[in-house]
Amino acid sequence: MFDTVIMIDWSAAAVPALGADSVWTAALDLDRGPDAIELVNHPTRHGAIAALEAALLARPTRRVLVGVDFALGFPKGFVDALGFASWRDVWRHLGEEVVDTAGNRNNRFAVAAALNARLGPGGPGPFWGCPAAQASETLTATKSFEFPYPLQGGSLAEYRATEVRLRTVGRRPMSVWQTHYAGSVGGQTIVGIAALSRFLDRSPTAMRCTCWPFEPTGPGNDDVVIAEVWPSLFPIDMSSHPVRDAAQVIGTVRHLAQLIEAGDVAAMLAVRDAGDEGWILGA
Repeated sequence: MFDTVIMIDWSAAAVPALGADSVWTAALDLDRGPDAIELVNHPTRHGAIAALEAALLARPTRRVLVGVDFALGFPKGFVDALGFASWRDVWRHLGEEVVDTAGNRNNRFAVAAALNARLGPGGPGPFWGCPAAQASETLTATKSFEFPYPLQGGSLAEYRATEVRLRTVGRRPMSVWQTHYAGSVGGQTIVGIAALSRFLDRSPTAMRCTCWPFEPTGPGNDDVVIAEVWPSLFPIDMSSHPVRDAAQVIGTVRHLAQLIEAGDVAAMLAVRDAGDEGWILGA
């Protein structure tokens, strides 16, 4: 179903960074064998997206699975509460509102605070977590409220259905509402979705891309599939690289390559009832 796997380990860092907690990508063409991995550490998100575009341009006839380690959607009710029609409207909104410079400076906390103001009854939430200096009435440094978060005519859960599925079997994916501190995926999601949205709007390779599970995948559709992948689902071999993030992307592309060759990824991609929440591949 695919002959190339690319995995991106994302970061919301506010300055260029290398090593731990920075952006790593691993690419593997299945016909070259499991050890022919192209591993790159990108100091900026702009550099990582440019490298993705170059990788797709260099593989014009190949089917490519692109995994990203941030959420592609939010808990049920988020899209409607913002007054949008679909997940893509949320993506475009973030693409317009998020400022993310070539030097990694970004306004993710201001964007989270503005979304809270648009959603909430005047208090903080559902996004939470920021440096104390950036705290406000709508975005607090720590979680000062409880879930489910009340909305007019409904509420927002702390976790998406895919995260609930994993947590029931002992895995511990974090909530997309957490935008700061250890393990937070919310900040990465805000800047990550914004980057992907802009990529899809301007890249010459975008016409090849499908975002799973929101759009149909498979031969005959677009031949680049972008999917949410949680590297912690797969084994990690720390002997492959001294930096954990790098070892994770290496292990993830190798494991996904094995699943592709076994025919299991097709079954994973058959999940299509996730609505606007999205789904973690293999959950």
